[in-house]
Amino acid sequence: MLNPLPQLVPSPSPRTTTPNPPHAHTSFATLSFSGPGHLHFFRFPSTLHFLLHATILSSWPLGITLTSKSTSSHGDSVDYKLKSFPWAPVQPRLFGNALTSNDSVIQARRLLGAVFAALYSEGWMIALGTEVSRSRAMGERLLCCFRYQGSGRRRAPEVCEWMSVSWDAKNKLRFVDAPIELCVLVAERLRNLIERQRVVAGMEGVFKIKLKGSVGGKWYDGVRMRGLVLDLLECLEESGWRVYATVEQQVGGLEDGAAESRHCCRVRGWTGGMLVYD
Repeated sequence: MLNPLPQLVPSPSPRTTTPNPPHAHTSFATLSFSGPGHLHFFRFPSTLHFLLHATILSSWPLGITLTSKSTSSHGDSVDYKLKSFPWAPVQPRLFGNALTSNDSVIQARRLLGAVFAALYSEGWMIALGTEVSRSRAMGERLLCCFRYQGSGRRRAPEVCEWMSVSWDAKNKLRFVDAPIELCVLVAERLRNLIERQRVVAGMEGVFKIKLKGSVGGKWYDGVRMRGLVLDLLECLEESGWRVYATVEQQVGGLEDGAAESRHCCRVRGWTGGMLVYD
């Protein structure tokens, strides 16, 4: 009689372990205007202070008057007092202000765009743009809330180009540092609404479109106004730009008054057909 075959006991398979995903943590911070010439950063890490200081110096020609840091139970903050008054509705000629009113308008927008770009490059993205005032007379306004999400797998921010477009004096579109191709595209799309257009002499990178009538006036009914905004957004996206932040910057002289600036970014190297929003 044949001996039965021994039962083969399968060897245990090696235990596989799934690594725990990296722990993500989220931090929030705010950037605000404080008075006519202050930028106030609250709860941003101290490792960013050198970058912010250098960004402001390179973007605001008149420089910084004073830098002050403070610590409280609510968080750390740093305040930069700028020379002159970039947020003032009317630019006073004080303290050797070498900028004209229109120069201040342009440089104030470039300054804010440069700060957005610097924070973006370090992973700090706008989570909320709002305006929460303690007092209009005091001029203290919460501008933007930023969010940083850190983990071992966080994707590095894309390298972007930056520019801005704003409504000025109710009937002007002003482009700052936008490619001329975009300006021409917008002018062509809005040709039936335009009174005149021009590259601003003596102001590099500035293109202005003057619209017929006054935006918000009788000439612009609701449908026409919505169409204008949508046409502008379509031109931006067709050219690879997305609106990153919309800010009311009360800067400049009486010609400009309050202006709503749209700060836009585009991935460097963007070509037609690539996604703008992902």
